[in-house]
Amino acid sequence: MSLGNFFQRRLIRLQPMVILGSVVGAICYYFQDSPMFPLIHTTSVLKMLVVMVIGATLIPLPARLDVRGWAEMHPLDGPAWSLFFEYIANILYALFVRRFSKTLLTILVVVAGAFMVHYLVTGPSGDLIGGWSLEPLQLRIGFTRLMYPFLRGYCYSG
Repeated sequence: MSLGNFFQRRLIRLQPMVILGSVVGAICYYFQDSPMFPLIHTTSVLKMLVVMVIGATLIPLPARLDVRGWAEMHPLDGPAWSLFFEYIANILYALFVRRFSKTLLTILVVVAGAFMVHYLVTGPSGDLIGGWSLEPLQLRIGFTRLMYPFLRGYCYSG
């Protein structure tokens, strides 16, 4: 399969969920009245629509565009952070990982597993909950959560 065909298949598989999640999230956001999200009453419809459109591209939002007050990279579609990291995994696979030998993959699985265990033992909360914002700690958690299962699954799938 060509690189272009691989990326096209991934876009066809993942992007509709991203777009639908962003649209549904914007609708739910606009019509809710919750004390959990104090910025709802001060967010203009235009800003919410901009956040929705950017969210539909899966480009992480900077903190100044946060509309929920939780510093999320995708505030209208909470699970989109996971799809963001899945896109990264697919890009890494297409460009590099598929060319790695089993030996190199095994080494990377061990290293990624060690990073995960290290974070679980030394992290502030003893878990791997996080990855949904652009803060350095959250990005570390997101990449830690991504690399071990992705590499492990690819290394031992065939």
